[in-house]
Amino acid sequence: MNSSKEKGDMDCTLTHKKPNEFLVRSLSGFFAILIAVAAILQGSPCLEILGSLLLIGLMKEWLRLNSCSLFHPFSILVIGLTILTFYQQNLTTIAIGASVVGSCFFLLSTLLNKQKFFPTFIMIIGSLYICSAILILLHFFNQNLSQRLFFIWILGIIWFTDSGAYFIGKCIGGPKLAPKISPKKTWSGFIGGTLVSIIASILLAPYFSIHETLKMNIAIYVFILSIAAHFGDLLESVIKRYFGVKDAGTLIPGHGGLLDRLDSLLSVSLVVGLIAWLTQ
Repeated sequence: MNSSKEKGDMDCTLTHKKPNEFLVRSLSGFFAILIAVAAILQGSPCLEILGSLLLIGLMKEWLRLNSCSLFHPFSILVIGLTILTFYQQNLTTIAIGASVVGSCFFLLSTLLNKQKFFPTFIMIIGSLYICSAILILLHFFNQNLSQRLFFIWILGIIWFTDSGAYFIGKCIGGPKLAPKISPKKTWSGFIGGTLVSIIASILLAPYFSIHETLKMNIAIYVFILSIAAHFGDLLESVIKRYFGVKDAGTLIPGHGGLLDRLDSLLSVSLVVGLIAWLTQ
């Protein structure tokens, strides 16, 4: 979820991409959103199928970055347990326990075999991060239509944060947000994206019955999720710098991989779950 791509002259030229490249990027993004919204509104079993496909795709990209196979024993364990809980939510506690035990086992195995500990640790943490985020989305937003509409509203928060950050950062420019992590992102984009997200989400809230679903102040909630979206974007930049790649994958034309496009959704999902747990 890129915040800005501004130059020092702070002009408002919004893109330097070739027209056909911009068209491909726009069309692929539009159809991806269309498929996601359709699956969310439909609910079961479409949402579980979409969640399973996204989980496998995200894990495949993550494991490829770590030079691991999708059929790595740990990958099979956590993917299998996560998909199982999509359909049997009463097994969530067992699945979490088994994943923790499996993580400890593979870390211990790494030490005993005198292999490098840190790469294995990174692979395991990232895998649990992805599985937990997708699991939360399926658990919280697949019960009834109101929750699924709430899910779409949250996707809007992420989209407004992303788009607002890009356009405002492009026009205003200014000091860099984290030059060593992502040189093109600015503080103006960061603040602007958050403000745009808060304003737009509050205006749209009545159409999604958010006041009936949310247990806390809407502005505060959107602010927290918008910051989480920015964090997910920066985290993805850190990961790509660590592995020395431009994109995590090539699945979506003009956008890169699933990890490149769903970075903010993963971080927002975990925050949504944490807030729900704290306010229940």
